[in-house]
Amino acid sequence: MKSILLLALLGTFAAIAEFPISYDPRPELGGLPPSSEWQQQKPVTNAPATLAAALGDSVLSITIRYYRDCWKTPEDAKKYLAGLLRDQKNEVKIAPVWAQPVMWPHLECFIQYKNGFRGKLLLWDWVGCVQDAERRWWFVTFPDYFKANHPEKR
Repeated sequence: MKSILLLALLGTFAAIAEFPISYDPRPELGGLPPSSEWQQQKPVTNAPATLAAALGDSVLSITIRYYRDCWKTPEDAKKYLAGLLRDQKNEVKIAPVWAQPVMWPHLECFIQYKNGFRGKLLLWDWVGCVQDAERRWWFVTFPDYFKANHPEKR
């Protein structure tokens, strides 16, 4: 009986180890969040002035999940993001104001909020979007910051 159980257990482990496990360093393809998420949000009259204002004091932590290889190290990507969060020239909108399509982001981040919700921050060239602690999507433009600080534009 013990030998049958042992063979069954070994067979189970062998079957588990047969499927491939891979790593994909790219973010999810898809660009902007689905329009069904942000077009059906409760209407607002004013957007926060900046990305920092949209996040307020509700952030517990930000994790960079992906960054393009234009940043050589995670520290380079962190510095860029920290600078953008301090920048007072970026503008927040209630909907995208750009016409070009966006696919893979330059930076993809998870934001852990103090209320327990986990939102996203996605940045492309000089535009981005962020999901705040209340699950609302905001759209950000930062052309001046991008031109002055992005590694591909210096």
